[in-house]
Amino acid sequence: MPLDNTYGGAGGAPGSYSPVGKVSTLKIVSGSQTVDAVRLTVQETMFGVVFSFTVTKTVYDANGWDAVASEYTAIVQSLGEFAGTIGIQYVPDVNGSQELIDTLIVTVGTPDGLVALDVQVPLSTVNIAGNYNKVVNAYNAAVAGIVPIQ
Repeated sequence: MPLDNTYGGAGGAPGSYSPVGKVSTLKIVSGSQTVDAVRLTVQETMFGVVFSFTVTKTVYDANGWDAVASEYTAIVQSLGEFAGTIGIQYVPDVNGSQELIDTLIVTVGTPDGLVALDVQVPLSTVNIAGNYNKVVNAYNAAVAGIVPIQ
């Protein structure tokens, strides 16, 4: 069963969101080098997914809340619109350098509901197509009955 597109009545327009919170923070850019950053939390209005992301203060100041949030919201919504997606969850993670990685767990499932797989993708404006393809490949594996051993 595909992800329900009825949150908030009509489901919201592509890229639409509701602001949840904003926090000033630091972002590690290389080793121990940091820059001023802003961490935004929004709820996108198509599927109701709440997620956060961090951008440098320079990017935030140049583009504003709406432009930045709409871009990240569109990424989440494009994953939700994929027919095999049955769930999306935001989960912050930390890489080996202790840098915060904004991550989505996208759950895909077969049309009969017998197989579901979770795919971890970074919430990033870099390599959007590659991350989308990870979701599609997981769905194709689920449909083919190729379930990875965890």
